[in-house]
Amino acid sequence: MQISITKNIDGARNAEGIVVIIDVFRAFSTAYYLLANNAKQVMPVNGDDAAFAMKESYPDSILIGETRGKKVEGFDYGNSPLEIKDLAFYDKTLILKSTRGTTGLGNVDSEKADEVLVGAFLGIEAIANYIKHRNPEKVTLVCMGNSGDEDALEDNLFAESLQDLLQGKSINYQTTYDKIRSDRTAERFFDPTLTHSPQEDFNLCLEFNKFDFVMKYNLKTGVLEKAQY
Repeated sequence: MQISITKNIDGARNAEGIVVIIDVFRAFSTAYYLLANNAKQVMPVNGDDAAFAMKESYPDSILIGETRGKKVEGFDYGNSPLEIKDLAFYDKTLILKSTRGTTGLGNVDSEKADEVLVGAFLGIEAIANYIKHRNPEKVTLVCMGNSGDEDALEDNLFAESLQDLLQGKSINYQTTYDKIRSDRTAERFFDPTLTHSPQEDFNLCLEFNKFDFVMKYNLKTGVLEKAQY
């Protein structure tokens, strides 16, 4: 199994084999809660305009997401696990938009990628087990980072941790948590003036292995769904 770690939009465009698009803070952590709360389907989109256009096709759908961390005007919820973790989405179509994560999905080349998964610490061991079960020749881990193609430590550490798991190594989750907590990537969650990034989101995104399912992006339908072994 050849494992490559790449970054940003270019990394997504050139990703091969089983592809994992990584956005820990917060798109795919939010997505885990959405599917765990029985959403009928989650449809990631690339951009605000695409989200509103999708809403016209699915009038009863719910808009969830952000631009540069803040809820988009006209959306129902922001990109916040805290906002949605206790909501019941049974039989609902959810449209999810984020600055980095869903944009990465929208740039994957279906001619190069065999499967596309999304990465968050909430299900990292389930993701590793799924990939090992599939036993692909190539795996590409794409760290989506922050706006402006700036690195995001949490995405980089996820990729490194997943690579370790795929290679049979163990992970010290407390050390991983501490590294992220002490990095400037965490500062926004602990700034009381930034109400769109509540402190609770930091911890909710770092509940390691809270869920035992894997999220797969269907390249044909554009739907994020639970992967079947």
